[in-house]
Amino acid sequence: MTDTADRTAAEIETELHALNGLRNQVPPTSAFGDDNHEAITAQIRVIREGMTYEKLVAEYEEGNAEIFNAALNALGWLYDDDTPPSDWWAALVEEPVAA
Repeated sequence: MTDTADRTAAEIETELHALNGLRNQVPPTSAFGDDNHEAITAQIRVIREGMTYEKLVAEYEEGNAEIFNAALNALGWLYDDDTPPSDWWAALVEEPVAA
């Protein structure tokens, strides 16, 4: 992983917009009781701040493991992973039931 993000400003803005929109569309908690909204908030913070791995560890390692993993996922995308965090959350959006 390099010290500078591999994403363009446009890619970052697009992902932040997607995550912000998804935060209110996914269930608030996972089937295991994890806070989905807090995990998305952590991802938004990592991307917005362009966090380094060291800063991420300092901020999230001592807390909830799922939030820490979500933050790591965002960091991976920011620096070199092709799959944006929003892709995973989009799969959890509950479709409205047709009447």
